[in-house]
Amino acid sequence: MPTEKKIFGTDGIRDTANRGCLTPEFLLKLGRVLGTFLNKNPASFQTGLARLAPDVTSGRVGRHVKQTGRIRGLKPTVIIGRDQRISGQMIGNALSAGILAAGIDVVNAGVISTPGLAYLTRSAHYSLGVMISASHNPAEDNGIKLLSPEGLKIPDALELKIEKELTRSNFKPLCSSGDSIGTVCQRPQEVETYIKTIIKNVTGQKFSLKGFKIVLDCSNGATSDIAPKVFTRLGARVITLNNKPDGQNINRNCGSLYPAVTARAVIRHKAHIGFSFDGDGDRVICVDEKGLIRDGDFIMAVAGRFLKKHRSLPKNTVVTTVMSNIGLHHSLREAGINPLLTQVGDRYVIEKMLKGNYLLGGEQSGHIIFLNQSTTGDGLITALEMLKIIKTENKPFSVLAGCMQKFPQVLINVKVKTKRPFEQIKLIKQKVADIEKILGGSGRLLLRYSGTEPLARIMLEGENKKQITSLAAALAQTIKKHLR
Repeated sequence: MPTEKKIFGTDGIRDTANRGCLTPEFLLKLGRVLGTFLNKNPASFQTGLARLAPDVTSGRVGRHVKQTGRIRGLKPTVIIGRDQRISGQMIGNALSAGILAAGIDVVNAGVISTPGLAYLTRSAHYSLGVMISASHNPAEDNGIKLLSPEGLKIPDALELKIEKELTRSNFKPLCSSGDSIGTVCQRPQEVETYIKTIIKNVTGQKFSLKGFKIVLDCSNGATSDIAPKVFTRLGARVITLNNKPDGQNINRNCGSLYPAVTARAVIRHKAHIGFSFDGDGDRVICVDEKGLIRDGDFIMAVAGRFLKKHRSLPKNTVVTTVMSNIGLHHSLREAGINPLLTQVGDRYVIEKMLKGNYLLGGEQSGHIIFLNQSTTGDGLITALEMLKIIKTENKPFSVLAGCMQKFPQVLINVKVKTKRPFEQIKLIKQKVADIEKILGGSGRLLLRYSGTEPLARIMLEGENKKQITSLAAALAQTIKKHLR
């Protein structure tokens, strides 16, 4: 078995739609591999973390089998959802064909957010969830995220096992025939179950947003229909931006990568708060009533302090990644909270939270996990939690977010042809050492490769913005010279 993944990245499979790993031919084979796994062992995708995951179950065992109309005991069934990209149906149909050929039934949930699909996978006891989305990437890209029966992203080891089967020249998929061939059941109405559940579980029966004016940027993605329904039902006056998806405008100059769009709308409409979602709805960036952008680090600082104050933060710990701003660390420690760091990727945050029994974790990018509510980052749940804090504390979000001061930070992405270990390239290694010596204890450098794109990512933090900008640019030039 290989030790390094080549098909899966940090967030599943990503590629340009109809190219590489997202051609119908490849997807058909992937579907047959997944279906063969399930046919041979219905528990193939269980992570073993079910006992640690939150109790969000609302369905009963085998409910999904009845939905397919194929009542055969606990026959394995896969649920598939997608965002609004034009390529989503092509990918879903090709993948489904392979799964069906292996004798596994498929439930099509239609357009839904990633956390929505994770909830349905767990609550209705599906054997596997498949989300077709490239999150914040442009419309021409797409991807596949595999979700375990517990609603978690499957482990690296299982992705490696799938890769091994995909690359085997002698792979022999199961080929069902007659009435053993799988069938597809269309269940787009399942998204309503998710909407009702998060409103009930997160806010409770008496929670109201009457009197609140809220801006929502739906990124022309998976939350375009969901988000306005959630906040309108709770009584808020909603100003909705970018909720007219046409299959090609997802994330186009909008959403979580362009929160300034929401900031301008907050100021223009004199709103209480604004939320910018990404394409698949698992992350959110907040904008306070003054139009100031508040990323995931601010959200974790506010939520962590609130939970600590109300004695609801297990072990007084917040789990985040090495990409979090130093300002978050200072804010948490000032309140007696321990920041526990993981490598980049919300899957690693969640794994650490499950194993350590922690409640709150997330990433600067806006993936925030409230583990008592969801098994994945959920932009809608995060937004509702922020509104609960605002109402409970009776303070505007700008005041709450003032608990954290962000250190200057520079982020540069450099396109690369290969991903050679940085320490193996003498001049890059030397440049990194020089920068760390200059920064001393007043800043930090993080250099890594993207798990989903051919990019080297440079992050520099420090007290002097001009200095770290110059240092980051110099390192970027060195990387370009040796890796392009």
